[in-house]
Amino acid sequence: ACRAPISAPQSGTGLENQWQSPEQDTIIDALARMVARAPDRPYLDFGGEMYTYRDIDRRTTRMAHAFKDLGINAGQTMVTMLDNNVDAVTTWLALNKIGAVSVPVNTALRGEFLRHQITDSDAEIVVCEAEYLDRMADIAEALIPRVRLILYRGNRDTLPSCGITIAPLDDYRGSDDTPIETRPRPSDLAALIYTSGTTEPSKGCMISFNYIMHLAKLKLRFNPA
Repeated sequence: ACRAPISAPQSGTGLENQWQSPEQDTIIDALARMVARAPDRPYLDFGGEMYTYRDIDRRTTRMAHAFKDLGINAGQTMVTMLDNNVDAVTTWLALNKIGAVSVPVNTALRGEFLRHQITDSDAEIVVCEAEYLDRMADIAEALIPRVRLILYRGNRDTLPSCGITIAPLDDYRGSDDTPIETRPRPSDLAALIYTSGTTEPSKGCMISFNYIMHLAKLKLRFNPA
């Protein structure tokens, strides 16, 4: 993974105020504020399937504890290959609640492109849709020994032959509602987002919590609707 160094303007150039902002935030803190302010307000709508702020807070806390029980700790990565659904958001926030790093990869990937991003991210666990299990099995030998578990979302009549343990994500949704006391800092790494890899191997862009929040604020500023 890599990121391009960014240097703030030197003092006296007149540009300092354009690079400095007192606002520092994380998506986890923003979620906590909304749970306190309006817990039953709709937060997510997936084709009419509604989830409130309280719903997502509870789901992500439970899954965060389950991930910790799997040995995922702050700073560790987890790859997700999920379609646009509530679990794509739940796994992301659950990882971030414990300070772990979400690595969502393109659902069109397969073969060497997929292997490269999983191994480059240094993830031990992969979460994917059930229909993508065959792609994971095809590259499993190249993922061993680092990847130790593949969790799949949805149903499968039969599982592919694979040298890595495969289990349903439903077994790891958790049930512990104890609040996660520690919270990530705005400067902490929240996600690795990989480049397309069309001209050279994909590179993981290191995305901080505050960067994510800044993008959200820019969207609201320029496209409030």
